[in-house]
Amino acid sequence: KKLSASLAASFPVFCNYIPQSRENKLKVFAGSSSRELASEISGYLGVQLGRMFNSSYPDGETRVRLFDEVSGKQVFVVQSLSEPVHDNLVELLYMVSTFKNSGAQRVVVVVPYLCYSRQDIPQPGKPGSLVADIARMLEAMGADAIIGVDLHGDQIKGYLSVPFFEIKPFDLAVEYLSQKNLKDPVIISPDVRGSLRAAEFQSSMLEKGVECDIALLPKPGGSLTYLKKTLHAEYLGKRLTGRDLIIVDDMVITGTNLLNCIEELRQRDSERIFMYATHGLLAKGAIEKINQTSLTELILTNSIHSNTNSSKVTYISLAKVIAQQIKQVYSSNFNE
Repeated sequence: KKLSASLAASFPVFCNYIPQSRENKLKVFAGSSSRELASEISGYLGVQLGRMFNSSYPDGETRVRLFDEVSGKQVFVVQSLSEPVHDNLVELLYMVSTFKNSGAQRVVVVVPYLCYSRQDIPQPGKPGSLVADIARMLEAMGADAIIGVDLHGDQIKGYLSVPFFEIKPFDLAVEYLSQKNLKDPVIISPDVRGSLRAAEFQSSMLEKGVECDIALLPKPGGSLTYLKKTLHAEYLGKRLTGRDLIIVDDMVITGTNLLNCIEELRQRDSERIFMYATHGLLAKGAIEKINQTSLTELILTNSIHSNTNSSKVTYISLAKVIAQQIKQVYSSNFNE
């Protein structure tokens, strides 16, 4: 499905969202992977999308050409680092460098999806954090700050000397789900690491006046004693019969974990099963798996551009919350 009708209908044009006396100092540019999202963000901010030509030479090298004046301005460049990951990464690095070399006052990178985020913990034979290396590359090219959306983990923030602003877009999903006449809902975390995300999602639900419980679906051998005490959550031994379930995770890739999760939950005679994930990477074959499940609806954001056509998949837009974050960063003096 495209952007839900109710949300699309409420899309405003904030011509005065940025004070007019400062508007001409704000520029928003789009990378190749996020043109539609960047255009929508610009609409919320009441500014025109910056003009830049991105392409590649016959030998595959990235080509960037800037058509707008950015000297003395604050530039926000929107680029998701999704497939093709390395092409989009190199393009983003080149864009940041181009803006800095053209005299931009500040360059803020907006990364709706940050690649290598699952490889954020050092392991034997891999002592570093790849996602931290990506962020340091952006910093080395001249990025003055980075805006990300629902990171897999927050270790990256400790590796940087520039500010990192993280958006948690759970309120968007809660607003959408609140229209579904939920029946005694339970928020489900599919694993231990995602339990804190599920707890944040539950908090958003409660703040919106939607009463709900939270439960954890641990992997075999996982210990949740501490988390159970901290989150006041329970294992899935609790009563789920006749209740709507909402699985919450940060991303969907192959759909295999989702398939296993649904199979486990169906054994407890629940009612509808929804899933919310911020990032829909949706590898080849994922949609086919999702369509074959008893999942009621998969709710994703548009952090990653997709042409997916499935009656089970709904996209909600990040544009409004990203525009709000841009406004806050634009008005702040974080590096002065």
